[in-house]
Amino acid sequence: MFLFFCALLAFLGVACSVWQPAQIEQAEPPPAVEEAEEAAEERELSDWLELPDGVEPVEFETQALSLEYGGETAEWTVLIADTGARRQRGLMHWTGLPERHGMLFIFENPPVHASFWNNNVPIDLSVAYLDEDGRVMEIVFLDARDQTLKGPEEPYWYAFEVPRGRFAEEGIGIGDRIAVEELAHG
Repeated sequence: MFLFFCALLAFLGVACSVWQPAQIEQAEPPPAVEEAEEAAEERELSDWLELPDGVEPVEFETQALSLEYGGETAEWTVLIADTGARRQRGLMHWTGLPERHGMLFIFENPPVHASFWNNNVPIDLSVAYLDEDGRVMEIVFLDARDQTLKGPEEPYWYAFEVPRGRFAEEGIGIGDRIAVEELAHG
């Protein structure tokens, strides 16, 4: 019976042999992947914002700030959320941010003990809560579109949001510092 099936399969163009997994070759990414990555690098900051119809834009000032981590200093571009309207909007409707970009929340009367949520934010976020000198006190994670309020154990002076995983990619952790004294606001 087995020979009959082998003959039938041979007739149909299928060989009877012991199955062995195919060899997988390591290859360069296809050109389409490289082009997509290059296109993402060339996007303007405003291209990452996708406001739904009927939602009014909130303008954010951007500023370059130094972050000190891993024994080095790196320049980051931050969106400044320093008014009630800017803090309330936060990263709502942002589909991402370029590398070394984030949003810094500045409060009128720090320290504060407010929580954050991810309502209308289509990406997962990491939020670093900072002390008065800009040192990272705690980092919490917010899931996309989650309305659960999350905050730190202790009051804080600033909050710094980035796409989730960005702190880990850069090696930023508890005790690292954002040079808040460079802020034009204060």
